[in-house]
Amino acid sequence: MFISAKVFYTLTGKYPTRYAEVLTVTACMVGNDTDCEHNWNVSVMHCGEYNVAYYGSPQYHTNTGCGRYCMEYTNDPCSNYSVIDYDFTRHQDYYDDTYIHTCDYQWSKGWYYFEGGYNLSTTPAKSGQCGSYNPIWINETIEQTVDTDMVYLRACEGYSYECGYTWSIPMMECGSRNIMYLRQKGMCGRYCLESRNSFDVSTTPSYVWDEPCHWHNVITSKFDRSVNYTLQSGEYEECYDMEIYMEGWYKFSGNEIIPTHPPKQGQCGSSRPIWLDGMYPTTYGEIASMTACMVGNETECGNSWNVSVMHCDGYNVAHLKPTYFMTSCSRYCIEYTNDPCSNYSIIDYDFTRHQDYYDYLYNHNCDYLWSDGWFYFEGGYNLSTTPAMSGQCGSYNPIWINETIEQTDDTDLVYLRACEGYSGECVYTWSIPTMQCGSRKIMYLRQKGMCGRYCLGWY
Repeated sequence: MFISAKVFYTLTGKYPTRYAEVLTVTACMVGNDTDCEHNWNVSVMHCGEYNVAYYGSPQYHTNTGCGRYCMEYTNDPCSNYSVIDYDFTRHQDYYDDTYIHTCDYQWSKGWYYFEGGYNLSTTPAKSGQCGSYNPIWINETIEQTVDTDMVYLRACEGYSYECGYTWSIPMMECGSRNIMYLRQKGMCGRYCLESRNSFDVSTTPSYVWDEPCHWHNVITSKFDRSVNYTLQSGEYEECYDMEIYMEGWYKFSGNEIIPTHPPKQGQCGSSRPIWLDGMYPTTYGEIASMTACMVGNETECGNSWNVSVMHCDGYNVAHLKPTYFMTSCSRYCIEYTNDPCSNYSIIDYDFTRHQDYYDYLYNHNCDYLWSDGWFYFEGGYNLSTTPAMSGQCGSYNPIWINETIEQTDDTDLVYLRACEGYSGECVYTWSIPTMQCGSRKIMYLRQKGMCGRYCLGWY
């Protein structure tokens, strides 16, 4: 049969050069002491961009052992490799007691680079490490005697540290990257990456050294939790951190950190703000023990306990305990890193939001969607400063501004006092931080008490 092919190293003779021209060349099998121990004729036809050759099995012609046709490799591996996405479960210090049967069957016979530039492990791996029943590691670097820019690594695949199957992995340097020609041999295995921590490899099924970086609870990053926000006189504070409902690993949604300097009472929206005393870890997987301090009436650390913090890629996770067991209101603080002037939303204009709009049906519109965030009212309208009756602003519970709160601290925030109520009575009150962003005034809107609707001034 005819097989499409490129140039062949083991064929002697001249290739045809004109379309459809057929020439006969000699196929040679290399022997122990000769370049052509066995030979036979092969017909080759020229087909424009390629040649086709009429092959037969080397064993058919020679009745000998293994034989394989060679080819001249024309692709540049540095321009023709794929990137294997990073997966933390591929590291050797990851252990899965379920012996998950993950294998690299899809990455077979090709040039690859591991995202992040990680190297293959050189330490024998047990079943379960690297998230695979059959982990593959590097046993040794094979010495090369020929003049080549490749280095060959010896791969081992096995079970319980035993090298059940072995083969070579060519490796080539492409600039700052090392690429490897990966194949599957023997069983379906998974290539192991080097460990990412400096500790002994854990084989305890219930523990994975960097597990907190991947499995943790997320606390919503709210401005009123930050040291930039101050609880105002007459404002009710949120006594307990409801998002920290049980002891465990947590991170903040905006990757903020808990401050390492003591805030003042009232900052972070709490009369007992919590900060961390100590140094944060700086390398991946490193765990630091820090001290959680609750600010008291006359002390920066009236109540304290230990907190473990792990450094992850671009953020930290902390092992926090809930505050509901404490005798007084308390709340974990954050360092707010977002610029409100670059991170606010626009509330579309709605004429029914004006105070001179009245709905006699007492429509139960409320702004539950616009809670705990920075907002700007389209058109630049201001919130109403006149007490509103139920039904005005198209809501049963309209919200208006009662007063501007005087500020004594050096801050670019102005606090307004919001009122929500019924029939002009201020049933519930809280503060609204406002900030000038160019020609726009933005406000930090929240829901307190009942579900109300913010009123705009008279149209």
